[in-house]
Amino acid sequence: MTSYYAGYGDKHPSTIEISTKIYKDADRLIGLTRNTRHPRFLDIGAGSGVFVKAFQERGWEAFGIELSESCVRFARERRNILTISQCPIEAADFPGEFFDIINFWHVIEHVRDPWWIIRKIGDWLKPGGILILGTPNPESPDRLFDRVLNGRYGLGGDHTFGFPKRTLRRMVQAAGLKVLEHRVYGRPRASIRFNDRIHNLLYRLLPYVVAHFQALEARRPL
Repeated sequence: MTSYYAGYGDKHPSTIEISTKIYKDADRLIGLTRNTRHPRFLDIGAGSGVFVKAFQERGWEAFGIELSESCVRFARERRNILTISQCPIEAADFPGEFFDIINFWHVIEHVRDPWWIIRKIGDWLKPGGILILGTPNPESPDRLFDRVLNGRYGLGGDHTFGFPKRTLRRMVQAAGLKVLEHRVYGRPRASIRFNDRIHNLLYRLLPYVVAHFQALEARRPL
């Protein structure tokens, strides 16, 4: 898996600008936290460091974990971020009860032992700390139909696991975290291909049918 993502930044080059949406998302997450004297943020799958930089500019001590050598190099050389580690989650070593927010966005479907990693991440959270988790939704009706029709299950390559909504929720709860919000959602596509136009029509009329993603927010109890 490490070698698979080593050149990810070369395939998906970064720009130095940080979008307004990133800053808005960072501010929303900060609003979920309780007052703390030394706020710390971790972005797992940090890419070129946009979230890490946004939190640093808000006065937080911010860290990242990223597999792509080129992304980490960009973060260090172009954004002057020295707190992103190029390593798998399994090799990361942070103290327990260290972070106020951990962003774990569309990474869990790529790991080999998701249950062990959820527990490890949960231990890194301070009491009252927030976990933000995103992953695909394998139960969206159009994906289920595609599996029956074409036998496609979406695993292999870069995705090692899929997580039905109930399974993901139970994993997080079993790690000792309290789920605050858990939703499925879709988003429109920019392409004008026929399949994408059908997708966008369903998104407007029956959004649950194309709810390809899920987002979960959880808190470590005090």
